[in-house]
Amino acid sequence: MLLGYLSADQIGGYYQPGQRPDKDVGFGAIRVAGHDIPSYLIHNPLLECLQIGATIRRVADSKLRKKDEKPQGIQAGIEAAALGVIEEVPFVRETFDIAKLREPAGRKQVKGQYAESLVVPGIVQSLAKQSDKNLQGKVITRKPQTVPEYIKSGVPGLRQTVPLPTTEEIKRLPVEGVLKVYEASPDWRKPELRRLLESKIRGAKHLSPSQRLELLRRIDLGPQSKVVPRESELAHAYA
Repeated sequence: MLLGYLSADQIGGYYQPGQRPDKDVGFGAIRVAGHDIPSYLIHNPLLECLQIGATIRRVADSKLRKKDEKPQGIQAGIEAAALGVIEEVPFVRETFDIAKLREPAGRKQVKGQYAESLVVPGIVQSLAKQSDKNLQGKVITRKPQTVPEYIKSGVPGLRQTVPLPTTEEIKRLPVEGVLKVYEASPDWRKPELRRLLESKIRGAKHLSPSQRLELLRRIDLGPQSKVVPRESELAHAYA
Protein backbone atom coordinates (compact mmCIF):
# COMPACT_ATOMS: atom_id res chain seq x y z
CA MET A 1 0.00 0.00 0.00
CA LEU A 2 2.86 2.38 0.83
CA LEU A 3 4.48 1.55 -2.51
CA GLY A 4 1.22 2.45 -4.26
CA TYR A 5 1.02 5.72 -2.34
CA LEU A 6 4.60 6.69 -3.25
CA SER A 7 4.21 5.59 -6.89
CA ALA A 8 0.79 7.10 -7.56
CA ASP A 9 2.02 8.66 -10.81
CA GLN A 10 2.57 5.13 -12.20
CA ILE A 11 -0.56 3.51 -10.77
CA GLY A 12 -4.08 4.48 -11.89
CA GLY A 13 -5.97 3.84 -8.65
CA TYR A 14 -9.71 3.27 -8.47
CA TYR A 15 -12.20 5.19 -10.59
CA GLN A 16 -12.92 8.80 -9.55
CA PRO A 17 -15.36 11.31 -11.12
CA GLY A 18 -13.85 13.86 -13.49
CA GLN A 19 -11.48 13.78 -16.44
CA ARG A 20 -7.82 12.82 -16.40
CA PRO A 21 -5.08 14.06 -18.72
CA ASP A 22 -4.72 11.83 -21.79
CA LYS A 23 -1.14 10.90 -20.87
CA ASP A 24 -2.04 9.80 -17.34
CA VAL A 25 -2.33 6.17 -16.27
CA GLY A 26 -5.79 4.69 -16.76
CA PHE A 27 -7.98 3.78 -13.80
CA GLY A 28 -6.90 0.44 -12.31
CA ALA A 29 -3.87 0.17 -14.61
CA ILE A 30 -0.15 0.08 -13.79
CA ARG A 31 2.54 1.65 -15.96
CA VAL A 32 5.68 -0.45 -16.41
CA ALA A 33 8.56 0.76 -18.59
CA GLY A 34 6.24 3.24 -20.31
CA HIS A 35 3.52 0.69 -21.08
CA ASP A 36 0.13 0.53 -19.32
CA ILE A 37 -1.00 -2.88 -18.09
CA PRO A 38 -4.85 -2.85 -17.90
CA SER A 39 -6.66 -3.78 -14.72
CA TYR A 40 -8.14 -7.06 -15.99
CA LEU A 41 -4.61 -8.49 -16.38
CA ILE A 42 -3.42 -7.56 -12.88
CA HIS A 43 -6.51 -8.26 -10.77
CA ASN A 44 -5.25 -9.93 -7.59
CA PRO A 45 -5.30 -9.04 -3.86
CA LEU A 46 -1.60 -8.11 -3.67
CA LEU A 47 -1.77 -5.61 -6.52
CA GLU A 48 -5.07 -4.25 -5.18
CA CYS A 49 -3.03 -2.86 -2.27
CA LEU A 50 -1.13 -0.76 -4.81
CA GLN A 51 -4.42 0.60 -6.18
CA ILE A 52 -5.58 1.48 -2.65
CA GLY A 53 -2.39 3.41 -1.90
CA ALA A 54 -2.45 5.20 -5.26
CA THR A 55 -6.11 6.19 -4.83
CA ILE A 56 -5.41 7.66 -1.38
CA ARG A 57 -2.51 9.72 -2.76
CA ARG A 58 -4.30 10.92 -5.89
CA VAL A 59 -7.47 12.01 -4.09
CA ALA A 60 -5.61 13.49 -1.12
CA ASP A 61 -3.49 15.67 -3.44
CA SER A 62 -6.42 16.75 -5.64
CA LYS A 63 -8.84 19.64 -5.16
CA LEU A 64 -12.58 19.10 -4.96
CA ARG A 65 -13.22 22.34 -6.89
CA LYS A 66 -10.83 24.41 -8.97
CA LYS A 67 -11.41 27.45 -6.77
CA ASP A 68 -10.41 25.55 -3.61
CA GLU A 69 -7.10 26.63 -2.12
CA LYS A 70 -6.34 23.38 -0.32
CA PRO A 71 -6.39 19.75 -1.54
CA GLN A 72 -8.97 17.29 -0.20
CA GLY A 73 -6.57 15.60 2.24
CA ILE A 74 -5.87 12.10 3.51
CA GLN A 75 -9.34 11.46 4.96
CA ALA A 76 -11.01 12.04 1.58
CA GLY A 77 -8.39 9.78 0.00
CA ILE A 78 -9.07 6.96 2.45
CA GLU A 79 -12.83 7.25 1.86
CA ALA A 80 -12.36 7.11 -1.92
CA ALA A 81 -10.09 4.06 -1.60
CA ALA A 82 -12.63 2.32 0.66
CA LEU A 83 -15.32 2.94 -1.97
CA GLY A 84 -13.05 1.42 -4.61
CA VAL A 85 -12.62 -1.71 -2.51
CA ILE A 86 -16.40 -1.95 -1.95
CA GLU A 87 -17.00 -1.85 -5.70
CA GLU A 88 -14.57 -4.73 -6.19
CA VAL A 89 -16.36 -7.06 -3.74
CA PRO A 90 -19.38 -8.93 -5.20
CA PHE A 91 -22.69 -8.60 -3.29
CA VAL A 92 -21.24 -6.00 -0.90
CA ARG A 93 -21.48 -3.18 -3.44
CA GLU A 94 -25.22 -3.89 -3.90
CA THR A 95 -25.86 -2.83 -0.28
CA PHE A 96 -24.56 0.71 -0.88
CA ASP A 97 -25.74 3.56 -3.11
CA ILE A 98 -22.61 3.69 -5.27
CA ALA A 99 -23.82 6.71 -7.27
CA LYS A 100 -24.04 8.77 -4.06
CA LEU A 101 -20.77 7.41 -2.69
CA ARG A 102 -18.87 8.60 -5.76
CA GLU A 103 -19.56 12.26 -4.98
CA PRO A 104 -18.13 13.83 -1.78
CA ALA A 105 -21.49 15.38 -0.85
CA GLY A 106 -23.32 12.08 -1.38
CA ARG A 107 -20.60 10.23 0.52
CA LYS A 108 -21.26 12.45 3.53
CA GLN A 109 -25.00 11.72 3.33
CA VAL A 110 -24.52 7.95 3.14
CA LYS A 111 -22.10 7.99 6.08
CA GLY A 112 -24.49 10.09 8.15
CA GLN A 113 -27.52 7.94 7.39
CA TYR A 114 -25.57 4.78 8.08
CA ALA A 115 -24.36 6.13 11.43
CA GLU A 116 -27.91 7.15 12.34
CA SER A 117 -29.22 3.66 11.54
CA LEU A 118 -26.52 2.09 13.74
CA VAL A 119 -26.98 4.40 16.74
CA VAL A 120 -30.71 5.22 16.72
CA PRO A 121 -33.41 2.49 16.59
CA GLY A 122 -35.97 2.86 13.82
CA ILE A 123 -38.88 3.39 16.21
CA VAL A 124 -37.01 6.28 17.87
CA GLN A 125 -36.32 7.86 14.46
CA SER A 126 -40.04 7.60 13.69
CA LEU A 127 -40.94 9.30 16.98
CA ALA A 128 -38.44 12.09 16.22
CA LYS A 129 -40.17 12.81 12.91
CA GLN A 130 -43.63 12.67 14.46
CA SER A 131 -42.57 15.28 17.02
CA ASP A 132 -41.20 17.65 14.35
CA LYS A 133 -44.24 18.69 12.29
CA ASN A 134 -45.66 22.04 11.18
CA LEU A 135 -49.27 23.16 11.64
CA GLN A 136 -50.28 21.39 8.43
CA GLY A 137 -49.06 18.05 9.85
CA LYS A 138 -46.05 17.75 7.52
CA VAL A 139 -42.74 16.46 8.89
CA ILE A 140 -40.29 19.38 8.69
CA THR A 141 -37.39 18.86 6.27
CA ARG A 142 -33.98 19.09 7.96
CA LYS A 143 -30.55 19.40 6.33
CA PRO A 144 -27.93 17.66 8.50
CA GLN A 145 -24.33 18.37 7.45
CA THR A 146 -22.27 16.23 9.82
CA VAL A 147 -22.52 12.71 11.27
CA PRO A 148 -23.56 14.04 14.72
CA GLU A 149 -26.33 16.10 13.08
CA TYR A 150 -27.60 13.01 11.22
CA ILE A 151 -27.76 11.18 14.55
CA LYS A 152 -29.55 14.15 16.18
CA SER A 153 -32.12 14.13 13.37
CA GLY A 154 -33.28 10.73 14.60
CA VAL A 155 -33.62 11.68 18.28
CA PRO A 156 -36.82 13.32 19.62
CA GLY A 157 -36.07 16.77 21.01
CA LEU A 158 -32.66 16.96 19.30
CA ARG A 159 -34.06 16.80 15.76
CA GLN A 160 -35.33 20.38 16.13
CA THR A 161 -31.71 21.59 16.56
CA VAL A 162 -30.66 20.26 13.13
CA PRO A 163 -30.33 23.04 10.49
CA LEU A 164 -32.96 23.70 7.84
CA PRO A 165 -32.08 23.91 4.13
CA THR A 166 -30.60 27.33 3.35
CA THR A 167 -32.37 29.78 1.05
CA GLU A 168 -29.54 29.50 -1.50
CA GLU A 169 -29.90 25.71 -1.60
CA ILE A 170 -33.66 26.01 -2.09
CA LYS A 171 -33.27 28.55 -4.91
CA ARG A 172 -31.31 26.00 -6.93
CA LEU A 173 -34.19 23.50 -6.81
CA PRO A 174 -36.84 23.18 -9.54
CA VAL A 175 -40.43 24.25 -8.82
CA GLU A 176 -41.41 20.78 -7.63
CA GLY A 177 -38.46 20.65 -5.23
CA VAL A 178 -39.19 24.09 -3.79
CA LEU A 179 -42.83 23.09 -3.32
CA LYS A 180 -41.82 20.01 -1.30
CA VAL A 181 -39.53 22.07 0.93
CA TYR A 182 -42.24 24.73 1.32
CA GLU A 183 -44.87 22.22 2.41
CA ALA A 184 -42.44 20.63 4.89
CA SER A 185 -41.07 23.88 6.34
CA PRO A 186 -41.73 25.47 9.76
CA ASP A 187 -44.66 27.87 9.77
CA TRP A 188 -42.48 30.88 10.61
CA ARG A 189 -40.53 30.35 7.39
CA LYS A 190 -43.46 29.90 5.03
CA PRO A 191 -43.91 33.61 4.08
CA GLU A 192 -40.31 33.79 2.78
CA LEU A 193 -40.60 30.51 0.87
CA ARG A 194 -44.06 31.44 -0.44
CA ARG A 195 -42.59 34.50 -2.18
CA LEU A 196 -39.76 32.42 -3.63
CA LEU A 197 -42.13 29.70 -4.79
CA GLU A 198 -44.55 32.18 -6.34
CA SER A 199 -41.70 33.67 -8.37
CA LYS A 200 -40.56 30.18 -9.44
CA ILE A 201 -44.07 29.16 -10.51
CA ARG A 202 -44.69 32.33 -12.56
CA GLY A 203 -41.34 31.91 -14.32
CA ALA A 204 -41.64 28.15 -15.01
CA LYS A 205 -41.92 27.85 -18.80
CA HIS A 206 -42.58 24.09 -18.69
CA LEU A 207 -45.86 24.63 -16.82
CA SER A 208 -49.12 25.32 -18.60
CA PRO A 209 -51.29 28.27 -17.43
CA SER A 210 -53.71 25.90 -15.69
CA GLN A 211 -50.83 24.13 -13.91
CA ARG A 212 -49.44 27.47 -12.73
CA LEU A 213 -52.86 28.47 -11.40
CA GLU A 214 -53.26 25.14 -9.60
CA LEU A 215 -49.87 25.53 -7.91
CA LEU A 216 -50.60 29.14 -6.94
CA ARG A 217 -53.82 27.97 -5.30
CA ARG A 218 -51.96 25.14 -3.59
CA ILE A 219 -49.67 27.56 -1.75
CA ASP A 220 -52.53 29.88 -0.82
CA LEU A 221 -53.01 29.01 2.88
CA GLY A 222 -55.80 31.43 3.70
CA PRO A 223 -57.04 35.02 3.59
CA GLN A 224 -53.67 36.38 4.78
CA SER A 225 -51.80 34.88 1.86
CA LYS A 226 -50.40 37.43 -0.58
CA VAL A 227 -50.46 35.00 -3.50
CA VAL A 228 -53.23 36.24 -5.78
CA PRO A 229 -53.60 34.84 -9.31
CA ARG A 230 -53.39 37.56 -11.95
CA GLU A 231 -56.32 38.17 -14.31
CA SER A 232 -54.19 37.11 -17.26
CA GLU A 233 -53.41 33.81 -15.54
CA LEU A 234 -57.09 33.17 -14.86
CA ALA A 235 -57.99 33.99 -18.48
CA HIS A 236 -55.32 31.65 -19.90
CA ALA A 237 -56.17 28.86 -17.46
CA TYR A 238 -59.82 28.77 -18.43
CA ALA A 239 -59.44 29.65 -22.10
